Amino acid sequence: MELYVEEYGPRDAPTIVFLQGGGGAGWMWRPQVDRLADYHCLIPDLPGHGKSATLTPWSIPGTAELIADLIHRRAPGGKAHVVGLSLGTQVAVSLLSSAPEVVDHAIISSALLRPLPMAWMYSPAIIKFLFAISVAPFKNSQWWARVNMKYSAAIPDEFFPRFFEDF
Repeated sequence: MELYVEEYGPRDAPTIVFLQGGGGAGWMWRPQVDRLADYHCLIPDLPGHGKSATLTPWSIPGTAELIADLIHRRAPGGKAHVVGLSLGTQVAVSLLSSAPEVVDHAIISSALLRPLPMAWMYSPAIIKFLFAISVAPFKNSQWWARVNMKYSAAIPDEFFPRFFEDF
């Protein structure tokens, strides 16, 4: 299976690849893309998110490899500007280290580049348990999703239906 990708703008123009944050999908970049009509924009839904939700299991290095392949195949000259937010930033940093030849420039925001203190304690079983008690009980709560959308991701209200669907 391949990443779901939306494509906008002239294919011969400089390419910008937008990588979304966790819990969202490519739709979150529409306001930016609408203002960049002179650019060729590629907006993938990262594995496990949006219309690429069935692409699991996923990893940051594996996703960076998928993005490098996307750029090779769809960007003129096999090179693109990369914009990442949060989880997308983790992928962008991995892409810069594994396939720098496909990145013209990168804008990264909200990167977690240093390990969390005591991260060794977070085994997959502990992470699964923490998810089960802190996220899973609230995943169908519109109130909880709206709070996360506004205060964790700063996503405008007009995107709530898409955010809630992906949340």
